Amino acid sequence: MLSPGEPFFRPIQVGYFILNRYLFGLHPLGWNIVSLAIHTLNLFLIIELIKLLYPKGKGLPFLSGLIFAAHFIHTEPIFWTSAATTLLVATFLILSLISYLKNSHILSLIFFVLALLSKEDGVIIPFVLLVIIIHQGSPFRAALPYFTLLGLYLLIRLICKSPFHPVHYQIQIHPLIFIKNLTFLFSGLTVWVDYRLLRTIWYGASSVGHMLSLISSHLEIVFSLILSWLLFLITLIFGTRKERILILLIIFSFLPFLFLVGSGERFLYIPSIWFSLLIGMLLLRIPPFGRMITAGCLLLYFAIFSIGNSYRWIMAGRTSGEIIGFLARIEKKMEEGERIIFINPPEDIDGAWVFRNGLEFIDELYFAKKVEVIPVKSRPIPPLKKGDRIIIWERRNDGNKSNQNRCPGRG
Repeated sequence: MLSPGEPFFRPIQVGYFILNRYLFGLHPLGWNIVSLAIHTLNLFLIIELIKLLYPKGKGLPFLSGLIFAAHFIHTEPIFWTSAATTLLVATFLILSLISYLKNSHILSLIFFVLALLSKEDGVIIPFVLLVIIIHQGSPFRAALPYFTLLGLYLLIRLICKSPFHPVHYQIQIHPLIFIKNLTFLFSGLTVWVDYRLLRTIWYGASSVGHMLSLISSHLEIVFSLILSWLLFLITLIFGTRKERILILLIIFSFLPFLFLVGSGERFLYIPSIWFSLLIGMLLLRIPPFGRMITAGCLLLYFAIFSIGNSYRWIMAGRTSGEIIGFLARIEKKMEEGERIIFINPPEDIDGAWVFRNGLEFIDELYFAKKVEVIPVKSRPIPPLKKGDRIIIWERRNDGNKSNQNRCPGRG
C-alpha cells in the first residue's frame, strides 16, 4: 500500500477526499461545511478533554473553548481542502487522550492508529501523552504501548522507503531553522500578522542580517515577536506548574515542524488547543469583572481577524473555482499533450481551496487528458507549440470585485 518514495501514507485522508468529491464535486461550499463541522466537533471534544484534565477548574473549559472557537489561526485548515487532514488528526488525537483519561486504553490506542493513518502529525500523541502522564504523576510505563505502536509505524515507513515529509518541504537540523519555527509558533498563536508577509520574511531571507533587516522594516512583525516571546517567557518563569506544562504541550504538539524549512498556519491548529487552555488559565487569575472585560476584548480581537481571514479564503476559493471550471471546459476541446499557457494568474488564489501549490497542479487533479497548465507571472512566455492555448487573466479597475478577461488562443 506504500509506494517507494511516496511522501504520504494517509488512507483516511484519501477516503475523506473521495467521499467529499462524490458528495460535492468541485463546489467548495460543501467541502467547507464538512470542515467546519469537524472543527465544531473538535471544539466540544476539547471542552470535554479540559473537564477531564482539570475537574476542579470551574469556568476553565468554557473560557478555553471560547478562545479556541474564535482563534484566527483556524481559517486555513477549515477553508483549504487539503488541510482538512489537520482537523481529522486533531479529532483522533483528542479522542485518544479522552479515552486514556477515561481508562479506555484499548480505544485510546485505536484512535492513535487512526490519527497516524490520517496524517503524520499523529506521531506527537505519545509525547503529548507522556507530558500528561508526568503532570498526573502516573508511571511512565503507561505510555509504553503508544511508543511501541509509533516504533512499528516508523519501521513500516522505513522499510517501504516512504519519507516523512512532502517533496516541497525540506527538513534541516539547524539552530536558525529551530529558532525561526519556534518563534513562528509563539507569534502565530499570539498576534495576527498576514501570513503571506510573515512567510516572505521568515523564509525568503538569504541570511540572518537580511532577515533582521526585513523584520525591523515591519513594525507589526516586531510587535508580534516581542509580545509573543514576553507572554511565553514570563509564563515560563513566573507561571504555575500547570501553566508551564501547557507551554511544554504547545511545543511538543509542534514537534514535527520544528526543523521544517517552510511552515503553514495549519501547523498551529493542534498547538492552539493548549494555547487556548493556557489563556483560559491566565484569565482565571484576573478578578471576575476584569476577567470579563479582558476575555471580551480578546475574543473580539480573535474574531475580527478570524472573520477577515475567512472572507479572504472564501473569495480566493470562489476565484479558484471559476478558474478550474473555465480551464476544464477548455481542456475538453484539446488533444493529449497540448498545453494551456495561463498568463498573469491572480495572486489572491494562493492558498485557495484546491491548488495551494500552484496552478500547475490543476492538470494532475482535475483533467482527464494529459493537458499541461503552465502559469506565467514574471518570467518570459515559454516558446509556443502547435495546439497551445493562451489564457490571459485581467482585473477590472473600476473598484468592484475582481473580474477576468479570458482570451483563449492557439499557438
